[in-house]
Amino acid sequence: MNSIKIWYNKHRKKMWTVLGVLVVMFLVVQLIRIVYGLYRDYERSTYTNSTITMSEEINNNLNSISLETGESVVTGQALSNSQQGGIEAIDLFVEYCNSGNVEEAYNMLSDECKEEMYPRIRRFYSGLL
Repeated sequence: MNSIKIWYNKHRKKMWTVLGVLVVMFLVVQLIRIVYGLYRDYERSTYTNSTITMSEEINNNLNSISLETGESVVTGQALSNSQQGGIEAIDLFVEYCNSGNVEEAYNMLSDECKEEMYPRIRRFYSGLL
């Protein structure tokens, strides 16, 4: 018992210094985790809010466009049958996306688009959110 007291008295400054440094390091790490968590939550909420706003704006714009006339919305010129078929494909693609049928919408993308932008369906799905 006496040897423990002697050892403690000899090394107590080092022990308390090391313990203090460890506690400070632990507190700094916890503070960084808290700040990063708040930042991540802020980014996530900002992204979600802007996505919702953009989705509502896009839906409002899409609902105001009528493609049943057979004329170009941009130029007002008459569309050929092949161009009108392309519009039907776009309508089908949007319908798949809105109804949550992601696989069917992903399958409608060209191979080049899949290679360049969405090599996996998961990435395409995350872009829809």
